[in-house]
Amino acid sequence: MNGTFFNSPNFPEEKNSKHEYSSLKHNASKKVKVYATFSDSKEWQDKIFSGIIENSNLNELIISDPTNGNWYLIPIQNINYIEFEEKINH
Repeated sequence: MNGTFFNSPNFPEEKNSKHEYSSLKHNASKKVKVYATFSDSKEWQDKIFSGIIENSNLNELIISDPTNGNWYLIPIQNINYIEFEEKINH
């Protein structure tokens, strides 16, 4: 087995999650729709969360929904994609 595969400390998944984290941090207070998939013991469930980005880190995204006062902590690993409802910062 060639050992060069194990010498790189940066796998693509790590780079992507750090980039997504940075993009979310730069767009705090933006209105979004978050599309996520969760599994329970019986089936997969798709969910859509609407709200404003309050905070994020490498593991989770926190949004608040001003229409009902709910706050959501969404694990990053469950997020399929995020739709911004206003112009985003790069």
